[in-house]
Amino acid sequence: MAAQPDERGSQTNEISERNQKQAQAIAEQFVEFYYRSFDQKAWDELGAYYQLGSWYTWQGDAVENTKESPTAILDKLKTLPFEKITHALVSNPTEDWRDAIRAQPVANSGAIAVAVMGRFSVDQEGNQLPFTQTFLLMPIPQGGYYIQSDFFRIMLV
Repeated sequence: MAAQPDERGSQTNEISERNQKQAQAIAEQFVEFYYRSFDQKAWDELGAYYQLGSWYTWQGDAVENTKESPTAILDKLKTLPFEKITHALVSNPTEDWRDAIRAQPVANSGAIAVAVMGRFSVDQEGNQLPFTQTFLLMPIPQGGYYIQSDFFRIMLV
């Protein structure tokens, strides 16, 4: 005979579901801002989301904002090897871009893990390359989030 959930288990599941939905909504809002800013080369806006101790990895090349180099990530963003980039989180215009984003709350920390899949094109090339990007968003005590970790990878086979 299967165990029946007790009242506490039911409440825990409701809280978990609410936390997951909230994490997903925050992730969607963040991702929309992030790629719009990235595609417009609004580096200073993006740079503000990386704090000391934050990490950014582009195709396996990792940099960290440290006391000695507090703008290492911003400097890396400004020197990426392209003039223009355009991100698309869907490959079909009938798809909802939010379907390309998955988020989970990180147990009891307030942090949110965000996974994104999409395509991007660089400069005037018509080729769209598939990519995946993963963020770990950490809460800021006064409200909002900063990017603790950011991994970007082109998915070439």
